[in-house]
Amino acid sequence: MDIKQLKYLIALDQTRHFGQAAAACHITQPTLSMRIRNLEEELNLTLIQRGQRFEGFTPEGERILAWARAVLAAHDGLAAEAAICRGQMVGQLRVGMVPLASLNPMQLIKPLAEKYPALQFSLLSMTSEQIIDGVSRNQLDLGICYLQHLDEGQFKIARLPQTRMGLLHDKRHFDFSAGTPGWETLATLPLGFLTKGMYYRNRLKSALRPKG
Repeated sequence: MDIKQLKYLIALDQTRHFGQAAAACHITQPTLSMRIRNLEEELNLTLIQRGQRFEGFTPEGERILAWARAVLAAHDGLAAEAAICRGQMVGQLRVGMVPLASLNPMQLIKPLAEKYPALQFSLLSMTSEQIIDGVSRNQLDLGICYLQHLDEGQFKIARLPQTRMGLLHDKRHFDFSAGTPGWETLATLPLGFLTKGMYYRNRLKSALRPKG
């Protein structure tokens, strides 16, 4: 058993596809399949449900997968700690964030990049639920997300400035010079919403629903 086998197992969990997992690990699909089969033989367990394609992990595979994440996290942590002892900061910082027009992630990343030039960054656009799950599974190092469904006892939180929304309109057709329109007024307008499932779309719908 070696670290690479555990990485292949985790990549398969993340992609749910043998070919995509192999591509993410920069190896061929036959090599990935062979190394995972070698791991199964060594453990004397069937970890993967196989058919014409990947069909999921067996119950035993799910348990081994949890250990694989923990072992890989410890391995990466050891390497990072050794680098810190040498006065370095190396590796990859994995950051998941929800789309926020008012926040430029480079404002957060640039100071770190300047201080630790050997540090690499992976920035992923995700939902809050995906970010919370990713941090809890050690698949992300940092998450920038909404806090409504977060167990604040489980994570360390640094609150960012609040995001503000605005009403974009064509002055040729709408006149709001009398003041900021209220929810009752907005409920009568032909609004174009954010993409379905996005946080602020849901917030707007919740605010407008009582107004009809």
